[in-house]
This record gives sequence, structure tokens and C-alpha cells, in this order.
Amino acid sequence: MPNSITSNPIVLTGSLPSYKTALAAAVPNAGKNNASYGTLQTLTILKIRWTNPGISQTLSIGDPISGTILELLKSDTTGEDVVEDFTANPVLWQDFSVDVWNGGSLLIWTR
Repeated sequence: MPNSITSNPIVLTGSLPSYKTALAAAVPNAGKNNASYGTLQTLTILKIRWTNPGISQTLSIGDPISGTILELLKSDTTGEDVVEDFTANPVLWQDFSVDVWNGGSLLIWTR
């Protein structure tokens, strides 16, 4: 299954060098005047779920410009889904990238 960047949640099954770049390519008129896909300025992150991550795996979500790690997800020895819920205190990302990982899907809910 390929990455689905125009859905909510955003569904990633492979690496993504830049969300903004991928969205601009997928939706040529995406931007601050197209409310259908939010803006290219910021993303309000409500929840992240890494499904079927495998045992003792790590997944890094970073800022492609600064190199800052935005989230570091680690699965435990049972391989259960990893969930970060920011609904009470959403976080803002300017852009994000995800490196290659060993398995599962990454779901990112936005507002």
C-alpha cells in the first residue's frame, strides 16, 4: 500500500523525505487558499499510531530542514502498536520526514 498523504489520518507505509513536497506534488493547488488539505505552513498533530511495528523497533519522525527529531517512537518486546495522543495538547509541525523503517504503517491524525 503506498503512502496516502491527502487522507486524515495521513497513512505512511514507507519513507517520506518531506510532507510539504509530497503534498505539493500530489495536490498542485494545495496551500493557504485550499482549506481541503490544510495549509503548507503548519500541521496540527492530534495523534500518531505506528501499527504492527515489530519487536524492539525504532521510528524517527524529523524536521527535514533543521534535522530536529520531532518524535521518536519505540516498540516494546511484544510488538504492540505505539500510540502518541496529543489531543489534549496538539503539537505543531512545519513539515516532517520519516526514514525507512522495518514494518507496519504510520498513521498521523491532523486538524
